[in-house]
Amino acid sequence: MKKSITNRLRFKLYTLIIPLVALTVLSSGVLSSLASQKALISAANQHLAYKAEQIRDYIYSEWTILERLNLSTTEEYTEAAKKSFRSYAQSLLRTQTEELLIIDSKGSLLHRFSLSLTPDMDDA
Repeated sequence: MKKSITNRLRFKLYTLIIPLVALTVLSSGVLSSLASQKALISAANQHLAYKAEQIRDYIYSEWTILERLNLSTTEEYTEAAKKSFRSYAQSLLRTQTEELLIIDSKGSLLHRFSLSLTPDMDDA
């Protein structure tokens, strides 16, 4: 009699409790992985937005100075400004997968900056 009760309990343990515990551990692992992935993506997006704001502010301030000094039409100064913009954009990039794209108000690509591109190839 005792052996039969023990066998029934063991059977219930194998068929009910162990799969339930395994499912709970597995589902909590998947859910925590998804939550951490969402948090990492959000943080990465905020960081990229910060970099975009930095390059925008830098280019705007430098170009404004050239315009105030009436040097924005002088080729030597515009080339120096482009080199400065390129150098600053390169300094913001940290990995091979990051890129900075500068587009105009019409959506046309003006410049593309990436660590994998050589300096003379990053103009679109």
